[in-house]
Amino acid sequence: FDKAARQTAQLAVDLDLRAGATFYSWPNGESVGAYQVSQNNVGLSARHFTRFLQTVLAEAGESEVHIIAHSMGNRLLLEALEQLSYQADGSGEPIFGQLIWASPDVDAEYFAAVINDVSPLAAGMTAYTSSQDRALQLSQALGGNHPRAGQSVPLPQIAEVITAVDTSSVSTGIGHFDFTHGAINDLRGVVWLSLPPEGRCILDRQDIDTERQFWRTVDDRPECD
Repeated sequence: FDKAARQTAQLAVDLDLRAGATFYSWPNGESVGAYQVSQNNVGLSARHFTRFLQTVLAEAGESEVHIIAHSMGNRLLLEALEQLSYQADGSGEPIFGQLIWASPDVDAEYFAAVINDVSPLAAGMTAYTSSQDRALQLSQALGGNHPRAGQSVPLPQIAEVITAVDTSSVSTGIGHFDFTHGAINDLRGVVWLSLPPEGRCILDRQDIDTERQFWRTVDDRPECD
């Protein structure tokens, strides 16, 4: 709880969130030995988190609500959004602003299967991934060697509905917090201005095939403002 509070406060400063910021702390373990416990607690926490999001939306009124989920918290968000999508009024209007999927510790195939169904709930979605993320490498090994959604090049079906940003070139430390370090300026462009990837000069386009692409961060581009 304390760590989440500090990280939220730091993000609020870095992103200049003058309308305020809140956070949701759930019972996840912070050690390798507690990994399975954390996975089990996702399902138990999703219902509570769904009610929490409904409360935040009600309190926000006309203000736009952005969500940043990190690591296994992305699975918590995914399950909560599934529940909210079942309750949607059918208008097709998004109820959230930007959804940020940071280093998603979610099975890539599962993420691909669900992301299209929940995408109408948000005005925009960005995923930050990295081939240098050692935490996700360990998660893959512990999870039966199934690739995680936060590892580098996205599956084509994910790239169809989400802006996927590979931060490998600006990775620092274990690569699990690149969105708050090397890619923080890109995150500002998303949250402040809702800029599409084509309008963010820190990014280079990378084609997956003729119709789908993802984006790579560029470390040294002096013409970027």
